[in-house]
Amino acid sequence: MSSQCPDTGIQLSMQLHQKRLFSIRSATFYAHQISLLTYKQNFLDSSVKHWNDTLWSPE
Repeated sequence: MSSQCPDTGIQLSMQLHQKRLFSIRSATFYAHQISLLTYKQNFLDSSVKHWNDTLWSPE
């Protein structure tokens, strides 16, 4: 004879919580990667014109 505890939904709740945390972590990671790529493209590439390039230029 085995005794089973009734399912209170705690396990399901924890699984959903873990999936949600994983999704948030993944989204944060990808947003960070995109911002790094944007930074590299815009600020490290000398051929890209920046908003302050036209304010003062040495002659």
